[in-house]
Amino acid sequence: MNILIIGNGFDLSHYLPTKYDHFMLAMQAIENWDESKGDMGFDDLFGSLYKKEGYFFSYTKAMYKTDQIKISVDQIKELKIKLKENVWFRFFLHHVNNIETWIDFESEFASALDLVAIFSEKAEKIYQFNEKLEELVLCRTEKEQNKYILFKEKSIQKLVLLGILDSLNENTRTAKINRKY
Repeated sequence: MNILIIGNGFDLSHYLPTKYDHFMLAMQAIENWDESKGDMGFDDLFGSLYKKEGYFFSYTKAMYKTDQIKISVDQIKELKIKLKENVWFRFFLHHVNNIETWIDFESEFASALDLVAIFSEKAEKIYQFNEKLEELVLCRTEKEQNKYILFKEKSIQKLVLLGILDSLNENTRTAKINRKY
């Protein structure tokens, strides 16, 4: 079971790096880590934020034994696999510049879930009408509304990031429903 915990600021007031961008930058650091360098430490995870948030991280390092934080190469390899397979990480990585706070994160998360619900409803209606579902999803067209699921390009791109659709074909303006669905 996966659990999403929303904080009340207690963690940040104790100089724990738990903001949305702290998490995303740490995961990007893991994803981009050159394993030949060996284990990762706290500075490797959060060093890119020191210039921007030096005050915060100076307290973090003073209050906690951050020099003892190590992620082994084996753990890095495992995390890289998990990050590559995690549709939510891929989705939010694409939106990292648009999200500054947990409220922005929650809004984008809710928007993504709403889009999945709309996709499911449209698919169900078409299936009931035709007793089958075409694997193509069309972009910006009104033809054969009762046969194909129609979405605007931005929505199709989000559904691709969420792993529901395969990549958008720029020539035909279509995307296929991922086989696992």
